[in-house]
Amino acid sequence: MLDFRIDEERCIQCGECAADCPALCISLDNGYPEITEKRCIRCQHCLAVCPTGALSILGKNPDDSQPLNANILPHPQAVESLIKGRRSVRRYKSTPVPKETISHLLQTTGYAPTGMNARQTLFTVIDDPAVMDELREMTLRRVKEVMQDPGLPQGLEIISKYVAAGDKMGVDIFYRGAPHLLLASCPQSAPTPEADCLIALSQFELLAASHGLGTV
Repeated sequence: MLDFRIDEERCIQCGECAADCPALCISLDNGYPEITEKRCIRCQHCLAVCPTGALSILGKNPDDSQPLNANILPHPQAVESLIKGRRSVRRYKSTPVPKETISHLLQTTGYAPTGMNARQTLFTVIDDPAVMDELREMTLRRVKEVMQDPGLPQGLEIISKYVAAGDKMGVDIFYRGAPHLLLASCPQSAPTPEADCLIALSQFELLAASHGLGTV
C-alpha cells in the first residue's frame, strides 16, 4: 500500500506533486491530489517537492524530512576538488575503519539512484580485517591453482605476471592490503542492474573520499 495522504489544511493545490511525478500518476481532477497506485514507482518525488509539507506517502512524515537548501549544500568548488582529486588508492593502512563510519557510508550510499527506483542493490561488506586476511590467502591460492589447471581465461593471461611480481615484492596484488571489501550486487531481474551497482559504488567512493578514506 502506498499510504498516500493529503493534509487538506496544508495543501494549496499548486499541482507541483502532479507536475513532478515521473510516472504521471498523480492528478488534481477532484481538487486535491489523488494517485494511481498501479503506476507509482515509489520515488517520493511528490513528497520532496510539496512546498507546504501537505503530502505523505509510504508512511513518511514530511515534518521528519531533512531540509535541503543552499546553506547545507557543499560549495561547487569543494565538489569539483573532490571529483578531480580522487584517485584509485593501492596502498592501505592496516588500521580498520570505525564501524560507525562504515555504517554511515553504506546508509548514505543506499540513497543512490536506481533504474525505475527499483532499489534492489545489495551491499556486502567485509568489515573484519582478519576475514580480509583469510580472503587474501584464499584468492591468491585459488588464482594460482587456476593458472596451473585449466589455465587463465583468454585475455587475462597478464594476471600471471602480476602474481609473480606480487610474490617477488611481497605485495598483496589483488587487495593491496586493504582492511575492508565492499561488493555491490543486483539481481538480473532489476531494470538496470549493472548501472545501479556502478552508480552506487561511484557515489560510495566520493563519500569515502570526503571522509579522507581511499578506495580502488
